[in-house]
Amino acid sequence: MGGIHELGAVVEETRPDLIVLAGVEDRALATQLIFEASRFPFRLVELNHFYEAAFGRLPLKNLTPAWFMGLLHLHRRPYSRISKRTFDLAITAVAIVPVALLFPFVALLVRCSGPGAILFKQVRLGECGKLFKIYKFRTMVVDAERQGVAVWASAADPRITPIGRFMRRTRLDELPQLWNVLRGDMSIVGPRPERPEFLELLAKEVPFWERRHLVKPGITGWAQVRCGYTDDSLGAADKLSHDLYYLKHRSLLLDVAIAAKTAAIVVRGTGAH
Repeated sequence: MGGIHELGAVVEETRPDLIVLAGVEDRALATQLIFEASRFPFRLVELNHFYEAAFGRLPLKNLTPAWFMGLLHLHRRPYSRISKRTFDLAITAVAIVPVALLFPFVALLVRCSGPGAILFKQVRLGECGKLFKIYKFRTMVVDAERQGVAVWASAADPRITPIGRFMRRTRLDELPQLWNVLRGDMSIVGPRPERPEFLELLAKEVPFWERRHLVKPGITGWAQVRCGYTDDSLGAADKLSHDLYYLKHRSLLLDVAIAAKTAAIVVRGTGAH
């Protein structure tokens, strides 16, 4: 359609609704030429912002340390700790009665799945990298990591019991994490807490991975409803691109939407390992 010097004429001829700046070396000149044609109504964004709006995630390879300054910007509308904590406690209060009624039945299922404790606890990484113990109903066989080496759960993990697979598909194993929410270790919505054993690997292979610790981890999250579970560093990078999107856009409305989407996923029984 022409070079950069024809940009003004192209805008005038095509009258676009949206202009995306991509691969432009002289951005100042391009912006000046576009503004000269600004008598037509249109919106102007850079490629990274367009990618973010279109796909609900961030392009990790294009992020720089300076990008994170925007999260701390003076004029950024905050999602206060008080508002988020109120949301967490409200959801927990609504869920506590039906969850309490389910507990004996789920505990019986776990007991029928084989020997071992009913509740499973494990050290995870929380806000600012703080360690805490997460609680779940046990879904794996006893001594699932006999060699003492942390292993990601996979889609067809032989360590998961048949009953445990059902519990993961229906998210029943996550119910005890409401206790973590009450304690303040977790939120209802946030990045899933990772095991500290994977910290060194993920920090090395996934740029900015540790930035997800800027917020509390959650029982569910934007990455969980968009791409489900992962079992390697490539999958962790995909989830991080969604976690950072949540970090930037987190709000009460987004938390409500994620919680509603999670409920729909639980009903369908999809996305679990």
